[in-house]
Amino acid sequence: MNTEIIKEILLQRGYNERNAEIASKELMDISEKLTPILEEWLNDENCQKDYSVEGHSIQEFLEDGMKYPAAVLTMDWLIKDPQVALKSLTKGNR
Repeated sequence: MNTEIIKEILLQRGYNERNAEIASKELMDISEKLTPILEEWLNDENCQKDYSVEGHSIQEFLEDGMKYPAAVLTMDWLIKDPQVALKSLTKGNR
């Protein structure tokens, strides 16, 4: 998968041009642990919701109103920079 394909899928699923551009670039750089989850969603919109990191889950973020790609990016943040992410999430600054 490449940035242009991801961007096109995001546009088809309701993202505006600017947000699709930003998100597609960020999604290309996610942790290898999250790549299969993202690819599954990109292929058929199947959402794996039970994936969790540092006590937070994709399901939780979806319930808080995030779109699936944003939830995956938040999980990636928790994997790559858990101290900063946890501090921010605890404050509610997503």
